[in-house]
Amino acid sequence: MSNLRHWLWLSTRGPAPGMYAARVLEHFGTPEGAYYADSAAYGQIPGIPGTVRQALEDKDLTPAETILAKCKEQGIWILTMQDAAYPQRLRQLESAPCVLYGKGTLPQLDHLPVVAIVGARKASPYGVMAARQFGLALARQGILVVSGSAYGVDAAALNGALRGGGEVVSVLGNGIDVTYPAGHEDLYADVAAAGALLSEYPPGTPPAGAHFPVRNRLIAGLSLGVLVVEGTETSGALITARWALEAGRDVFAVPGGIDAPLSRGPNGLIRRGEAKLVQDAWDIVEEYRALFPDTLQGKTPLAPHSPDPADPGDAGAPTPSAGGGSRPGGETPQEAGDPFAGPRAPAGGCFPAKAGHRPPPGGGGADRGPAGGAPSAAGGETVVCGGVGGGRGHPCPAGAVRLDPSPDPPVGGRGGSPVFHPGGTARRIVTSGSGRMRP
Repeated sequence: MSNLRHWLWLSTRGPAPGMYAARVLEHFGTPEGAYYADSAAYGQIPGIPGTVRQALEDKDLTPAETILAKCKEQGIWILTMQDAAYPQRLRQLESAPCVLYGKGTLPQLDHLPVVAIVGARKASPYGVMAARQFGLALARQGILVVSGSAYGVDAAALNGALRGGGEVVSVLGNGIDVTYPAGHEDLYADVAAAGALLSEYPPGTPPAGAHFPVRNRLIAGLSLGVLVVEGTETSGALITARWALEAGRDVFAVPGGIDAPLSRGPNGLIRRGEAKLVQDAWDIVEEYRALFPDTLQGKTPLAPHSPDPADPGDAGAPTPSAGGGSRPGGETPQEAGDPFAGPRAPAGGCFPAKAGHRPPPGGGGADRGPAGGAPSAAGGETVVCGGVGGGRGHPCPAGAVRLDPSPDPPVGGRGGSPVFHPGGTARRIVTSGSGRMRP
């Protein structure tokens, strides 16, 4: 078994080191083999930039020791490609990272239906609504949602999935201990409680523009399919779709208006036959139901969906600025505010809370239980309630954690899928990728 220090050394060699680590390992067999090689041997590695070869000649293990110390101090776990828990779907990528850092509990991704939801940071209200509704509906159907952590579509999708009681994974373009964007501390904590935060960048790594296109290959690689909600033709969401098509994953797209700049990306994918047009979660679920018959449920008719009002705790969240000025927390003009911050229980309903899951902000100030979970309800089961005690004909159990005292109507039970219809009739578009990745 290879020394962890050598894995960390290899993972930090040169710019975008994760992009080339797999090639180095294929050539030398082990991190130790790469570490003890000389300059002449590095020159024989095919497809490696000169900057990476030069970085491999630096044999200083001090940075690796520092990383190990930080991870131990902050409770960050490390996965290498030699570990059984390393996701097989990532391992199959030509540019697989040799090291992953994480917080939370990593789900068994290779045995689960996993769909990524990506889109614009400066999302429109339509995009935020769509991302949130798809995240919620997919989670209720049993699909694990993967996304980034940005404002806009990423945050809306994660919050929707959390509200639906699902497992989530957020892949970061910075160190696990660096909150980006500022103000997403609560989202980080909620994701770690219901799944995992993942990054190929060591603790302390600040966000940088070049990190996110590289990060996007991991979002695509972990998933069976990628849903593009909004984005321009040159956006990060479209880069993720390209990674997905190259890896043989499915691509789905939410259609938008012909005059909407942020819909040019998904509309273009549909027009070129690279993505399946989707209008509700079932359009995605039906692609994987035969693969996961014990996990994914059948289509359940639901009452029409009504718009979801913003959470009371969202008042201080950054919002898009027409003038493109700065935002609270020092975010760039490209970072749009998510008006739906904070996971919530199903409106007017209750569901069991996961151990360690923290009540979200604005949720009535309920205290956590002794093990980090929510307080126990009658009968010893922890329950999160989306209604207001007894309101709308829904009697919450004694001791329930009550969240979201909002007037919106119920959106269906756990087996349901809120219907999302932007207009028109759904039609099937055959994906031009190399075929669906099978678990």
